[in-house]
Amino acid sequence: MFMKISFKNIKEFAVDNHFVRLLPLLLLVLFNESCRYDHGFLAADFLPQNLFFSKISTYGIMMALGFITASFLLQPEFKRLNYDVKIADNLIIIIAIGGIVGAKVFFVWESSAQWQGWDGFSHALFDRGGLTWYGGFIMAMAFSYVYLKIKKIPFVKMLDVGTPLMAMGYVFGRMGCLVSGDGCYGIAAPASWPFPFAMAFPNGAAPWEDIIKMYNDVNVRVYNTPLFEALLSLTLFSVFYVIRKKDWPAAGLKFATFVFFHSTFRFLVEFIRLNPRDVFGVSQAQFISILMVCGAVFYYIYKSKEIFTKTKGKGA
Repeated sequence: MFMKISFKNIKEFAVDNHFVRLLPLLLLVLFNESCRYDHGFLAADFLPQNLFFSKISTYGIMMALGFITASFLLQPEFKRLNYDVKIADNLIIIIAIGGIVGAKVFFVWESSAQWQGWDGFSHALFDRGGLTWYGGFIMAMAFSYVYLKIKKIPFVKMLDVGTPLMAMGYVFGRMGCLVSGDGCYGIAAPASWPFPFAMAFPNGAAPWEDIIKMYNDVNVRVYNTPLFEALLSLTLFSVFYVIRKKDWPAAGLKFATFVFFHSTFRFLVEFIRLNPRDVFGVSQAQFISILMVCGAVFYYIYKSKEIFTKTKGKGA
């Protein structure tokens, strides 16, 4: 069953995370009539335009909501497992830092063919946009491994605990791509595809004029691949959250199962995305997806004896 959410839960979470301090500013930005959507950003015209936060990335808003949600879901799990809740808060912060750093570094590497020299490198590195999921995922895993090792908490066990949160985090990430129109959408869709599964993004962060020129069609619509991936991840979150308290035959199997289904779907959806096929005839995301699927299958094989022994024991 899903966690029972009460006013007390929300109040404790808000106070413990100092969210109350940010709430007035958040409400002011979101509901002020002087706010407007501007190519992937929420522009607050009532603020001095020389302020850094006078334009807030809609992707950044969704990413922040994702980390807040993760913290809200992880705290009761740590309580249930008799771990210090403060470790859960610190872990979310560490994952956020590692995820953002890894996503940015991977993006710079992934887009290396599109920039030249120091100026191009610095623009790619410090531009507000440009984040890559797999880079963030790998770096977040590395950062959390070191932190959990220091705290003497089993890393593989925490992978299982965090599996629903990863799925939900991906939902927020892909919805961030959707609301910002950052170019993560697909190729041109048939006219018969209905909204919202096929859309145009004329006011998105990525230049829509490039898509119009590519297809020579001012009315072109593309596959809404961020929505496809968000729906799949929402389904995975629902499944893994419901079964989060169930013991599996071996630690790490929940995480491996998530990786298998997530990576398989990511591999398939890449066929209708615009990413170049520059790694052995597939996109970089597809290549990494293949490695992830193989890793998940290998882990199942590695744990097969333990799985068979425990499953047989239960059936006896």
